[in-house]
Amino acid sequence: MIVITIMILAAAWILISAVAGGTLKIIDYARKAGFAGDDLTIAVAIALAESSGKVDAVGDKNLAPEYGPSLGLWQINMGTRAHASEFADLNLFDPQVNANAAFKLYSRAGNSFRDWSTFTQNNPKTGQPYYISHLDDVTTSEVTNA
Repeated sequence: MIVITIMILAAAWILISAVAGGTLKIIDYARKAGFAGDDLTIAVAIALAESSGKVDAVGDKNLAPEYGPSLGLWQINMGTRAHASEFADLNLFDPQVNANAAFKLYSRAGNSFRDWSTFTQNNPKTGQPYYISHLDDVTTSEVTNA
């Protein structure tokens, strides 16, 4: 009983220390959602390209209601022709909930990022997909508020 109590207290201390010492890194949320390997790196770079790491990011407002708005880190599209009915009851401003929704979309697409324009479309300045410019920031990027 004492050993279990110590283990629980140690786990709680680690969690509190991680949160108190700074926000969790985007990579932690992505990993917990299920992303792994190279796709973990790509997923975080996409979140950075989509929202600049801001958990309360709202994009695509001008595309509402059919194709927007897009919410949170991975800019989950809540338009009526997108994912509104599927994710309407979720708090997509919660970084873990948003990461879980992103992983669901990724998995449903056959482990593909085709749902994110920052993956499929090229930046005209570089000729590369938008997410590429964020790859160097993947392991250090923390979530922020706008």
